[in-house]
Amino acid sequence: MLESPREPETSRRRAIDRCLGGELAGALDDAEVALKHDLWRDSGWSLLIRAFVRALSDDRAGALDDLRDAQRRAPRFHHLALWRAGLGETGVEPPDLEDLPAWPAQLVEAALERADPAALLGDARTLPGRRARVVAQQEVHWLQGLLAEQEQRRGEAIACYQRVVELGDTTWLQYAWSFARLRGWGLAPGHRPPER
Repeated sequence: MLESPREPETSRRRAIDRCLGGELAGALDDAEVALKHDLWRDSGWSLLIRAFVRALSDDRAGALDDLRDAQRRAPRFHHLALWRAGLGETGVEPPDLEDLPAWPAQLVEAALERADPAALLGDARTLPGRRARVVAQQEVHWLQGLLAEQEQRRGEAIACYQRVVELGDTTWLQYAWSFARLRGWGLAPGHRPPER
């Protein structure tokens, strides 16, 4: 029985927090609970969280299955295409970018074209608003890290993920991914994110 109408959101947050603490089995359990009780499955969020946990658990095939399923349900959710490309899937059909602001659209296009996201750092640094600039830079470094991992360039991936953590905005999955990857490799990511 559903404990509360907020159970899926609570379970998704707990899954992310457990990933940050290195508890991947518990995180997957929480992601499953979120998915089971998510009345808005078509939003793609619960599937994205389970994909996130699966990818951190070295189940990239399962993660990509979840991401493809989520994108079928929520074709306009542009982060799903980013994650699919970042986890190594080629031939990802781009979401409809027409209604997106220029910033995330540029990042999605770079990811799907396998272009060097570093070229986008200049654009990320000129976005209006400090927080928007920080988050955009984190997205670029995170994507660079994922692409470096795919090409077995761990040193470069580590540097990219460290930069994401150093930028300090802890609210997005790019931060959680970077923190968890660094922790999984036995590196001190710098600081523990605040409790939610």
